[in-house]
Amino acid sequence: MLAPYFLGGAVRGRAVLVGGNAGDGDGGFVDQPVVTTTSTGDTTIKGKVKAGSFGKFVFPLAALGAGQRYTFRYTPQFSQLSQQGKLAMVGFGLKSNNDFHIVGLRGDGSTGLNKYKVYGAAPNGWNKDTGHTTVDGGPAANGTQAGPNWIRIDIAADGASYLFSTSPANDNWTAEFSASAMTPFANASAVLTFGIALWFNNADSGPFSILLEQFVDAVSFSDRQAMVPGDFINSQQGRQSMVPGTFISEA
Repeated sequence: MLAPYFLGGAVRGRAVLVGGNAGDGDGGFVDQPVVTTTSTGDTTIKGKVKAGSFGKFVFPLAALGAGQRYTFRYTPQFSQLSQQGKLAMVGFGLKSNNDFHIVGLRGDGSTGLNKYKVYGAAPNGWNKDTGHTTVDGGPAANGTQAGPNWIRIDIAADGASYLFSTSPANDNWTAEFSASAMTPFANASAVLTFGIALWFNNADSGPFSILLEQFVDAVSFSDRQAMVPGDFINSQQGRQSMVPGTFISEA
């Protein structure tokens, strides 16, 4: 369920603060992860992975829409995990009941990060530990296990696919997965919960935290071609003026 302050949409250019404990876990944690937001807008997710479990968690950030672009920066703290982040994944999560799709960056088992997807549907859906489909895309162009990392997802105009990208500093973006189907969803309209997602390996256990900053919900670049030049420039200028911890919606 989306947090109430996202219902009805957000005003263009206004800050959007996320918080509360409305996230959705799969039972792979000692307790449900806790999400808190400070007065400056910094949002932290804290929890403890249960030993032997593929723990999954998604915290809603916005309503997923066709032709939209979603961006955020995250800094993980995985030093207390038994694998210290070598197998942990952070990304965008799409979920409806027991169906889910997560795309993001995952530890490569050593010191690097891979672009990665994991998804499932009944009978091997969200509430199961095994039977999911995983796609390891190999080394990501940007990002480190310690972060901070910038990730972005662009939803196609028809809502049927997405582009997942990374950047070193919210400037030069590199496509990691292009024209990617959001299996098991045929379209973005079928997704009930969308936001930051976490996925942990069953070899991992222990405490963790994630700092989420500068979440942006904006019109995707492909749809901006229909804007007049001044609209695009103003949108970019507004983004450049963001300070750490600011969450902005341009939709």
